[in-house]
Amino acid sequence: MQIIDGKILAEKIKDKITREIHELNGPRPNLAIILVGERPDSELYVSLKEREAKKVGIDTHLYKCPENTSEQEILEIIKCLNEDQAIDAILVQLPLPSAIDTDTIMLALDPVKDVDGFQPGNLEKLLTDCNFKGLMPPVFAVVLEMLHSQDYKITNKQVCIISNSDIFGKSLAHVLTCRGAKAVAVKANDENLTEQTKRADVLITAVGQPKFIKKDMI
Repeated sequence: MQIIDGKILAEKIKDKITREIHELNGPRPNLAIILVGERPDSELYVSLKEREAKKVGIDTHLYKCPENTSEQEILEIIKCLNEDQAIDAILVQLPLPSAIDTDTIMLALDPVKDVDGFQPGNLEKLLTDCNFKGLMPPVFAVVLEMLHSQDYKITNKQVCIISNSDIFGKSLAHVLTCRGAKAVAVKANDENLTEQTKRADVLITAVGQPKFIKKDMI
C-alpha cells in the first residue's frame, strides 16, 4: 500500500508558487475573502487560507460580515471587488447563512476573479468541455495532483466518489471521466454504497466523517 503524504505534497506546491510570485517582479497578487457569519469551521478555514496565502506571497483582504448582513449588501461588496483593479481574485467562504441565496451571490462574481471555480458560468464550462482551460476548482485540482504525484494512470479505472454534495461528486466524476476514468458519484447514504465501493480501483471520500470507510467496503 502506498500512502500519499498530502502535507509534503502541499509544501512542494507552495514552494513552486512562492518562486512564481517572486519571479513576477511586480505587485503581489491580491486575494479578497468574504466571510459572512461566525461559523467556527468557516472562520478556521478562512484563517488557514489567509495564513497559507501570506506564506507564498499573496496579500489577503478579509471582508468579515455579521450574520445578519443582507444579500444586497454582499452583492455591493462583490460589485466593488469586481471593479477594483487591485484585486486579482475573490473567494466567498461557503456555506452562507440560510437567508442568503448562494447561487445569486456566486453568479455575481466576475468569472475571471473566481478563485474557487464555482461561479456558475465557470462551472458550466468545466462540465461541458473536456478541454476546459480555466482555473480548475482547487478541490478537484488536489485530487488530480495527488494522482499525478504517484504517476497513477486512471484511464479505464473504476473510480467511486462518495460525497454529500452533487456539485462536488458529479463535477469531479466528470473531470475524471474526461481523463479516461470510469467514474461514478454516490451519496454517503446510498443503499448500494458497498457494492459501488468494492468495484472501485480508486475510492475518493468527502463526507466529513472520520473512519467512514470500513474494511468490508474495499
